[in-house]
Amino acid sequence: MEKPVDVEYVAGTIKSPQHTKLTQAAFTETDKVHFPDGRLTNIPPWAEVTYDGASLLGACRTIHGAEVSGGNFNYLHATNSNLYVLRNSTLSNITPLRTTSTTLGNNPIATTNGQAVITVTHTAHGLVTGNRIKISGATGPINTVPASEINKEHIVTVVNANSYRVNVTTAATATGSGGGASVLAYKQIASQGVNQILPTGFGAGLFGANVFGYNQQSQTGASIYPRIWSFDDFGQDVIMCPGDTAAGDGRKIYIWDYNINTAPTVLTNAPTDCNFVLTVKNCVVALCGNRVDISSIGDATRWEPNASIDPGTTAYSKTLQRLSRLVCGIRLGEKSALLFSDNEVLILRYVGGTELWDISDAPGGNNDGIIGPNACCEMNGTVYWRGRQNMFRFSGAFVEIVDNPQNGDWITQNINTAQMSKSFMAVDHVNGQIVMHFPAGADNEPNDYVIYNTKGHFTLGKMSRTASMKRVIGGRLLMANSTSETLAGDIFTHYLKDTNIAVEWSAVTAEAYAGDGQRRFEIKQFWPDSNQIGTTNIQYRTRDYARGDQYNSQVYSVEQGTEYQTVVAAGRIRSIAFNGTGQFSMGAWKETVRMLGK
Repeated sequence: MEKPVDVEYVAGTIKSPQHTKLTQAAFTETDKVHFPDGRLTNIPPWAEVTYDGASLLGACRTIHGAEVSGGNFNYLHATNSNLYVLRNSTLSNITPLRTTSTTLGNNPIATTNGQAVITVTHTAHGLVTGNRIKISGATGPINTVPASEINKEHIVTVVNANSYRVNVTTAATATGSGGGASVLAYKQIASQGVNQILPTGFGAGLFGANVFGYNQQSQTGASIYPRIWSFDDFGQDVIMCPGDTAAGDGRKIYIWDYNINTAPTVLTNAPTDCNFVLTVKNCVVALCGNRVDISSIGDATRWEPNASIDPGTTAYSKTLQRLSRLVCGIRLGEKSALLFSDNEVLILRYVGGTELWDISDAPGGNNDGIIGPNACCEMNGTVYWRGRQNMFRFSGAFVEIVDNPQNGDWITQNINTAQMSKSFMAVDHVNGQIVMHFPAGADNEPNDYVIYNTKGHFTLGKMSRTASMKRVIGGRLLMANSTSETLAGDIFTHYLKDTNIAVEWSAVTAEAYAGDGQRRFEIKQFWPDSNQIGTTNIQYRTRDYARGDQYNSQVYSVEQGTEYQTVVAAGRIRSIAFNGTGQFSMGAWKETVRMLGK
């Protein structure tokens, strides 16, 4: 007897152990889909950003957006080798400069008659085209090129290993050289690691990642983390830190006033051993290993906490003896923040009075901590983050585990623990969902993602991205995919609304019996119910027994106006594969199933 039945399914990607006695179909393989209202739907589309100027070089791990005076939107893209700002449609290199200089040879500045370009002789400079440099101490003019046009910051075009060219405004009236014997060159801060390097020995790596290996002391060396910048707004400026593990320019705090002609400069009097920076109550908060340093309220240059040395100071410093390293922090309102180590969660609160600040354990916190500096985000007053074993949230009362029975074990088992510090979170502001991108399996870069819908389901997928903004600025949420210091990376605008941009998506259900599993069935027809643009492809995959051979039907195509499709598929067990290249939202699909004899 033939009867129409609903094609029912569970929202999300189910990676927990499957069996054939499912009351509803569960999707086991998904890509570029989610279930915002419980229905299978393609994720919001994205578009590549086209820009002029610099190329995005290096492994991009952090993007920070800000609106400054005049309605200008600035999007900072930080890589292991460079710092860029995207303003309008121009990408510019604004990488901070070293505080130490190189003295060039005598008269290293050469001009060419009629050209507004100078050539700088700089032996074994080690630069690449697009690097930033500052020249100072040159005397001039040199063949009518004023010294003021030479002694400034420039973007270089490399000529060879010992020289480069930079642009000036005034064209030279003769060919020659000059500048004197005291010309200095300040190169941009050196690039640092792309990858995380784990210690070796007992207690290190995956074997010692959790409780079994915790506090084992026989491992050798220490973890070296990739350069992952941190940013936050401070008044009309932005403060930042490259976040290096090793001492040097990459552990200093920098400040920038959004003047694109000058690079960020070292913040006066600030700590020089910082690995993460944020702002709370108009103060700069520096996480320096296991120490928290906080500037005076409203003054980012006052860091002395002793009032007998600096009268009226409201600066603060505290060393947390039980921690080895604070990984990151995220603001909670105006006067507090969550601080994370790799195994603890703390709350920083401004309390005023003589104590000024309090740092204590977050209520309900545990030993899971956070897996990376950008593996957290905030949505509607709730902070979400990923620990080694679970996802968590905090709304101001207690730390809660965001339970993920659908694919949490799969993530824990498949995340690349050797590179998990690169994981990052973003907010799908269109649908109110949290998205975590992470490296899985043998991948060194975040090529997998999981979408958390606050209704309680999780959807997996594939997408190569290395960084994301944490909040929408100027109506845009940007992501990047950039991993190379020699090949230009890409920038994308994500979560676009009301657009016909194609999204290639797919989803496959688990195998399940049709009926009681005792009799074979024949699928005769299905009636699609979906809002879609483009073609959706459907294939039935059947077996007669749980371990029997798989039979694949032909691929059936569905358009927006398709009333029904005749199907040829039979067996005791079936799964359904969907894929498409356009927008798609699945409704109440039905199919006709005819039960056969044994």
